[in-house]
Amino acid sequence: MTTIIKTKTDVTILFFQLCQLCLFCLFNLLSLLPTKAVAQTQSLVSPYTDIVTFKNVTFWGFQDNLDQVFSKPLNQKFTELLSQHTQIDFKSAPAPLDFYNTDPQSLTQKFDPQYKDGALWGEIIKTGKEFRIKLVFIDRNGLTFLQSENGPLRELKIDSLFDQAQELLKNLFASFPYQAWVLGKKQNTVTINFGTHQGAQVGQTLTAVLVTTLKRHPVQNFVTHIDKMPLGQIQIQKVQPNMSFATIIKERYHGAIEKGTFLERDTEVIYPPLVTHPSAEQLENQKNLAPLIVGKQETPWDQVFPEFGRVHLSLGLSQIQFSQNLSSSGGVTASSSLAPKMLLGGELWISPQWTALMRFSSHLATLGQSLQGSTPSELSFQSSQYDIGARYHIALDDNKNPSFFGIGFLLYGQENKISESSPLALTSPRYGGLDLLLDLRLALPDSHLTLQPQIRYPLSSSFAETPVTSGGLTSLSKSEFSLWGEYFYHPLRSALFGLSFEQYQARLSGAGTRSQSASDFNQSQTTLSAGICYYF
Repeated sequence: MTTIIKTKTDVTILFFQLCQLCLFCLFNLLSLLPTKAVAQTQSLVSPYTDIVTFKNVTFWGFQDNLDQVFSKPLNQKFTELLSQHTQIDFKSAPAPLDFYNTDPQSLTQKFDPQYKDGALWGEIIKTGKEFRIKLVFIDRNGLTFLQSENGPLRELKIDSLFDQAQELLKNLFASFPYQAWVLGKKQNTVTINFGTHQGAQVGQTLTAVLVTTLKRHPVQNFVTHIDKMPLGQIQIQKVQPNMSFATIIKERYHGAIEKGTFLERDTEVIYPPLVTHPSAEQLENQKNLAPLIVGKQETPWDQVFPEFGRVHLSLGLSQIQFSQNLSSSGGVTASSSLAPKMLLGGELWISPQWTALMRFSSHLATLGQSLQGSTPSELSFQSSQYDIGARYHIALDDNKNPSFFGIGFLLYGQENKISESSPLALTSPRYGGLDLLLDLRLALPDSHLTLQPQIRYPLSSSFAETPVTSGGLTSLSKSEFSLWGEYFYHPLRSALFGLSFEQYQARLSGAGTRSQSASDFNQSQTTLSAGICYYF
């Protein structure tokens, strides 16, 4: 009986031990699950991120050991150079740096609270007959981050000093662990502070990196080696002078690239399994891309857009009529109902408000003339006209094809050549002058169509005739109106349709040099045209 009880007790104890083991294993398994899930959603962080982030930096100027003979003229030009740097905001220190007290640790105590990411200063040292010029960049902890030095030099001229300092700055920035960083992110698109001024190009890829290790010189403490972990890749789709818009094409994990992530020019990188994002071509098909946030500004993001201007070519048919009221023969007319016309024009966008305008047009036709007894009865006609000027825009909205009101000036010249007849029926007129241009562009909502009426008002005009004159010019009036429609079938290409009306009226007096004087000379033309336009 005793033996049986002992056996039952052993079984019971074994049972409870197995239960405890199972509970222990289950508890440890459950405790691991949330840890793994959190690890997949957290951003990778590095203790070096803040150290290598330089956005607001103090510039302490150049110092020398020659009573500021070199440093004083250099500092002003170098300060102007740093003010043009768009990626880092440099602020000059309120007091000059003591040449004999450039301890980095003491400099950090003088940092402006708003410009405490780092400091930059330069040294020009003369030892014996040799010179050295050096730039030093320290981090927020007062440790030398990078330095660039040139020397020893046998001679140092003030004229070439700025070029050498500029080269040192270029070498310094070339050693940075990154060339840009992400300013803002919206879904799968990012804005970066890397534009055409920094060498950005459409289609270029950049690698997102995380600084994982900094190795410093054992004595002088400047950085000798930097290890970086690739986080993904982005591809630039749109460039501006100091900023670009890009799409994320690869990531180490979803969300690895975020605001503040460092970027470097693409290198040959072998990635672990990556999260692949939609290509740029797929993104172009998305209709309503939300605007990206860039600092405090909000800028719409378009995959393809014009930057510099446009050129257009159109062909048309014109109805042309000339008339001249001769003293003894009465009214003489010559006209053509189907005169072909070619128009070539262009715009160069100098700034968001100013545009340079250029246009050239040409006519070829045969005119039937009405003077009795004059031969030939049909006259050949050639005409060429040029316009060149500038226009100022006042934007009316912020759509993709914005509406605007424009006012500008056009310098023009028009030369008409009409073949001679016997007796002479019509002379060949020539015009020139300066016009005021009133231009309105209306982008129709929810469509790819814009309407652009234009009115030209003469400010000054001239008139001349060849081979003889019909009288002296008393007055000259000009009327010109056109209406253009533009249909965008591609962000950079459009179809043009135009209707224009142009009329000249010259009042004459006196005999002139021809056998019959004339009291007036009239020219009018109405043109219907169509063409194409390319934006670039």
